[in-house]
Amino acid sequence: FEFRILPPWYRTGWAFALYSLTLIGLIAGIVKWRVHQLQLKTRQLELLVAERTQTVQEQANKLAEMDRIKSRFFANISHEFRTPLTLILGPVEDWLSRKQSLAPETDLRRIRRNARRLLQLINQLLDLSRLESGRLILHITRSDFSAFLKGLVMSFASLAEQKKIHLQFSADAPPKALANSYFDREKMETIVTNLLSNAFKFTPAGGSVSVSVGSPDGKTATVLVSDSGSGIPAAQLPHVFERFFRGEDHRSANQSGTGIGLALVKELVELHRGEIAVQSEAGKGTVFTLNFPLNRDAFRPTEIVDTLDEIADWPAEITSETGEAVRAAASKSSDNPLILIVEDHADVRSYIREQLHENFRIVESADGDSGFLRAADAIPDLVISDVMMPGTDGCALCEKLKTDPRTSHIPVILLTAKAGNESKLTGLESGADDYLTKPFNARELNIRVKNLIGQRRKLREIYRREGLLQPAAPEMPSVEQEFLRQLMAATETGIASEIFGPEELSRQLNMSRRHLQRKIRALTGQSPADFIRTIRLRQARDLLARHAGNVSEIAFRVGFNNLSYFARCFKDEFGVSPSDFLKSAKQD
Repeated sequence: FEFRILPPWYRTGWAFALYSLTLIGLIAGIVKWRVHQLQLKTRQLELLVAERTQTVQEQANKLAEMDRIKSRFFANISHEFRTPLTLILGPVEDWLSRKQSLAPETDLRRIRRNARRLLQLINQLLDLSRLESGRLILHITRSDFSAFLKGLVMSFASLAEQKKIHLQFSADAPPKALANSYFDREKMETIVTNLLSNAFKFTPAGGSVSVSVGSPDGKTATVLVSDSGSGIPAAQLPHVFERFFRGEDHRSANQSGTGIGLALVKELVELHRGEIAVQSEAGKGTVFTLNFPLNRDAFRPTEIVDTLDEIADWPAEITSETGEAVRAAASKSSDNPLILIVEDHADVRSYIREQLHENFRIVESADGDSGFLRAADAIPDLVISDVMMPGTDGCALCEKLKTDPRTSHIPVILLTAKAGNESKLTGLESGADDYLTKPFNARELNIRVKNLIGQRRKLREIYRREGLLQPAAPEMPSVEQEFLRQLMAATETGIASEIFGPEELSRQLNMSRRHLQRKIRALTGQSPADFIRTIRLRQARDLLARHAGNVSEIAFRVGFNNLSYFARCFKDEFGVSPSDFLKSAKQD
């Protein structure tokens, strides 16, 4: 017999095949698990990279925004410095040019006021610097907070009277509740003065500004500073206390300001252990609410100065936002050229007026919107406008003037605190005839004004002499060219009728008779009736020169129904009678 011993089951081929499959499956599982782990780590790394990238991008955006805001801040602070410098350097240069030994008191007051404005701006910058470095500390003294606040508010009484704004102060706390308060007088003055200055800046005539103070528990004070001004759009409210922020709306973008006032107020309030909040609605006014402690225990011993301040040490009376009340401009002669000054800074308006009033009549506006209405109504010989103003700025005003048929002929000089070429190009592109950078020289301003008015006078003489029959100059604004074309077309078409006059001409041009009269007088120095008569006479001269008929026929063709009157007007205009002119033309 032959015996064959079979291997155990775990050594059979099937077993080894199973082992192989198991090993392969195990290796595949390990590989798959490893791949999954690597993919998971890759996704985590991708998410981390994306998150870091987003963070870096956000930081880059914030840095770019901060850079943009700081750039705008430096542009604003440059504007803020240049305006008072103009009002300081201008009078000084004027005295030196006239070799005056004594300066007028009004000029000295203006210089002092604007020097103080420069000092205030510098102090604000220094305060911000000290706040950043932690070097600005409180100097707490004991005083009557209600009386102190009332004194600050009443220092704005003259400004309120000048701007026709109702100013009110009220104390809702018992007299003794705030009599022994602890606070830093200097920093509290900065806080309240900034808030009140803003309130007056954005409140129109007939509006109101009010300040109230209360003490709910005798240890803290609540101050409300409210106005009925233009308000702040809701989208800008979260940003009003941000450093260097200035809104893009009519309330702040075009008003003078640096973007540090409210930021400084907030940081000073917080330094004083207080809080500040704002509520506002565009067109309905603004309310600032301040809450801060007034008890001694709220402050560190090193911050307290144990002296009782004198209540009588109030700030100097504030008589205007930027200077004195505007005086009516004196006119030496009604024949002098009329100049419109559009400038939101009262001192700058006053200074320009004083430099020009000897030789020109002056009218004024404080913003671009009212400036345009004034220009359209008065039709001045020249407009001098600041660039940065509330509402319609100088460039927009210039563009409106140059695109309106009533005012397109008026020369415009723009004044700006921005010294860059880009700003100058923007102004010139808007149609400005000239451009001056603050601080400007008063003599240079006078020369530029006289040159522009002189050029306009020469052009007016040409128009009067030629009767607007010459082609318009290529550099003339297209709006004015179109107006002249329509004016000549309407006049030449209508003069055949003896009843054609200013009324019919104004109707055809869709312009009031008053505006037409001022426009034609500005262009030619003539009234509309004289202008129409001049065109009739010039057309009659041309017809006579072409032998288009006898004198009486031509007189009737151009709208004269009285032959003797025609002959007299013709001789006055050309120095020769129509019959003699016709004889001379036939001989030629």
